[in-house]
Amino acid sequence: MMKMVAEEEVCGRQVACIIYDSIMNFVDAVAGRLKLPSIVLRTTTAAYMHSHNVMFQLLAENLIPLPECQLEAAIPEVYPLRFKDLPLPATIEIPQIVLDFMHSYMDIRSSSAVIWNTIDQLDHWPLQQLEQHWPVPFFSIGPFHRMAPAVATSLLEEENSCLSWLDKQAPNSVIYASLGSVAIIDENELIEMAWGLAKSEQPFLWAVRPSLLNGSDAMKSLPEEFIEITQERGMVVKWAPQKKVLAHQQWEGS
Repeated sequence: MMKMVAEEEVCGRQVACIIYDSIMNFVDAVAGRLKLPSIVLRTTTAAYMHSHNVMFQLLAENLIPLPECQLEAAIPEVYPLRFKDLPLPATIEIPQIVLDFMHSYMDIRSSSAVIWNTIDQLDHWPLQQLEQHWPVPFFSIGPFHRMAPAVATSLLEEENSCLSWLDKQAPNSVIYASLGSVAIIDENELIEMAWGLAKSEQPFLWAVRPSLLNGSDAMKSLPEEFIEITQERGMVVKWAPQKKVLAHQQWEGS
């Protein structure tokens, strides 16, 4: 980083400030050596960061670990946050190395300000709470994804043929089903989903990625009878271009 700053000065450009991701906490020390102000970038929401402070407070008061039966209970004074919503499991002893990392992650050190990936309308109360811990200016300029150029984010091959199929369906008539790119279910659950869509008697678009089942191809495990009775009103793909599907005119007004 020092080399980069030196190169900028050679080119006649003065570095005014260093903005760094909160995970890269060493940058604050580098900025201090360079006598430059630093601003920490929080890519998460303020509500998520506030939940860390709540976790530390509960630990200090010896309120966790707690029994699993209390996970659904609301945490006093921070409604609607529940114990199950905390960033770390509330029913086990948290290793000290994890707590040390959390403390380091939460510390803004000598930063002059904090940039947030949120907006005040969504995170007003958590931002107010965090301002009591960090008395520096806050800049809520998110959500960042609205500023970034559109890029392909899918790790799976998308079947765009479903978009032309959607074009032919009546407005607001299609059920879109997808369990995402991580979830794994068993064959019974897959079959239950299949027959649920069949019995809905509605047109449907269903993304059934091959790895949805643990150890076998989910597409090949669909009942033949299901495929036969739904082929006129349903479309099953291995992976759908989800952003385009959700932005499709099919859903307008739904």
